[in-house]
Amino acid sequence: MNMQFIVIDKLQEKPVIHHKNSRRHKQNINDELYNETEIVWHLYKYIGPLDNSFQFSMHMPSEQLNPVLINEYIAKDLNTRLLFTFEYTPGEGDNLYIEREYVRVETRNKLRQGTWGYLSFIYKEGKWKADVYIDNHNKELIKSGIVQADQIR
Repeated sequence: MNMQFIVIDKLQEKPVIHHKNSRRHKQNINDELYNETEIVWHLYKYIGPLDNSFQFSMHMPSEQLNPVLINEYIAKDLNTRLLFTFEYTPGEGDNLYIEREYVRVETRNKLRQGTWGYLSFIYKEGKWKADVYIDNHNKELIKSGIVQADQIR
């Protein structure tokens, strides 16, 4: 499988539309378009643990997002090939988060819930490993974008 992490700034992608409920901007979409998803990634720099006693709950990562995007294959590719389309050197504790998102997050005048499936990788001891931070921690977003791959859907 040929895979790359493409950087896309979603904020500049769509124009701001006022009066979204007007006939001019009304979106008539079928169920296929309404349920359309894409695989997105977020790369975070680990800063350190938080020093508070904030209680939180979390949804644990999946082993795979679909039959093509599987933890062990992605970790192997991350450790053997350059997958990012920008200059990046991993740092200890960096976290790569891959998830499936709806293309139309706000449709039919409602914000939609996420799809809940995600993969998480942490750069430890010179290698990317399928892992997740269990504790609440400080992180800083480095870049975000979409995953472009053969046979991704």
